[in-house]
Amino acid sequence: MAMIDVIGRLVDKIMNMTNTRTFDRTTDSLEAIANSIAIGPGTGLGMFGIVDATQVASGVTVITNNLVNVPSDLLEGQFWMQVIYNTSTPGAAPEGEIVRITNFVQGGALQTFPIDALTANVEAGDMVAIFHESLLPIEILARGTLDTSSATVPEDSTRTEGLDYFKGHLLMTTEGAVRFQLRRIVTSSAAGIFTLDPNNPFTAAPGLVDYIIIGGQTEFIPGVDGANNRTPSDVIGGKADTAITVPDNVSSMMRYLKGILVNSILGIEPTQSLFEDWQDESGIDGNIWTVTDPATGVPWSRGADGAYLRATSVPNANEVSRLRSNQRWIAAPDTYGTNTIIRRLIVEFELELTNVANIDNTLSLILALTPDPADIRTAEDIIGWVLLADVLQSLTDDGGAETVNTGFGETLTNWNKLRMEIETGTVRFYVNGTLVATHTTNLPNFPMYLNHCIDTEAGGTATPKLGPIRVWYETIER
Repeated sequence: MAMIDVIGRLVDKIMNMTNTRTFDRTTDSLEAIANSIAIGPGTGLGMFGIVDATQVASGVTVITNNLVNVPSDLLEGQFWMQVIYNTSTPGAAPEGEIVRITNFVQGGALQTFPIDALTANVEAGDMVAIFHESLLPIEILARGTLDTSSATVPEDSTRTEGLDYFKGHLLMTTEGAVRFQLRRIVTSSAAGIFTLDPNNPFTAAPGLVDYIIIGGQTEFIPGVDGANNRTPSDVIGGKADTAITVPDNVSSMMRYLKGILVNSILGIEPTQSLFEDWQDESGIDGNIWTVTDPATGVPWSRGADGAYLRATSVPNANEVSRLRSNQRWIAAPDTYGTNTIIRRLIVEFELELTNVANIDNTLSLILALTPDPADIRTAEDIIGWVLLADVLQSLTDDGGAETVNTGFGETLTNWNKLRMEIETGTVRFYVNGTLVATHTTNLPNFPMYLNHCIDTEAGGTATPKLGPIRVWYETIER
């Protein structure tokens, strides 16, 4: 009956809208009508809340009165709250601040939001926006609390992701003196130490405050005037010609974050210049590869090995089996970035070896970049994977001077994914997605072939298996 009565009052007002009537907000407003028939906003990725009159000034708890249809515990964890209007002092804190919702309690007429701390109190009549983090065109990779305060090397010792897991991403504190300043992470240690861009640290020590890590970095930052947008990577955060980082109105923070486009939109990883997955049933493509078969062993072929497509051969004792590309790539870590289009070369492949003890470690190349198609391990100017004592070794050789690393814990008789990233002044080596070595010395600079060469010893046969191989350039600075 209550709903019928309210609908009747609404029809009465419409029918008599030209007559002189007194508007009573407590009974005639749309909010009052909605509340009287127990309807409210449906659950969604973005909602607005009205802070109730019972709200006691608080920076850690917000009470709303219009989200009656949302079940308890739904709007928490992945949901965030922004204070969009400060009723008592428009424009003053905490207006514009964004914090994570830590819990949500549905109480019927009232809803309670425990939140991460704001810098000032929310009061009755304020308005808030509640939104799921997926609405942002960026990915929030992690959140936590700093336990070491530093403008250049803040730390969260509880992190366990591993070395350089967050390299290239953006650290942003959500409270404290430098809240909303986005800073690029140059390196991150396994102990949770974030080394920030030395050219653009925090403007002050952040304190022991909450933070988030935003995935990816863009080369596009919107200008304050919306027209003079900037592209160099060093303008991220806090510079005079970039968008403001502390919101001064409802949309500024959202506008700023929307300027940080995800890498997929920018196409940071172009189409591969080589992507060999051994799908061609007619055999190994002679336009892509030059094959050297073992003298008496099983020649090179492509086919299936369980779930894997691979190319393989079986050299007998004291034989050579080689597979090398017919094209070259510019591998020039000392040249990239000096008026060059190319910023980075990445080589990634899958590999399994059997009878590793029969492979001559002093001559073989597991997979390497070499300037001459006939090069072996004893040659100079190599970037790649070789063997030492029958385990993997990372190698950079410049004119005979070498930098090497080993002891990665791999099992070569299993399938492994190996990766090399060659960029300005650095070559990084990865095993199964984990960074295992970083070389900054003895870096050659040449156009190079992709070279896989297995030379067996007198002990017997070996069976190299090469899975998918892909090689590509990146042209955008990370």
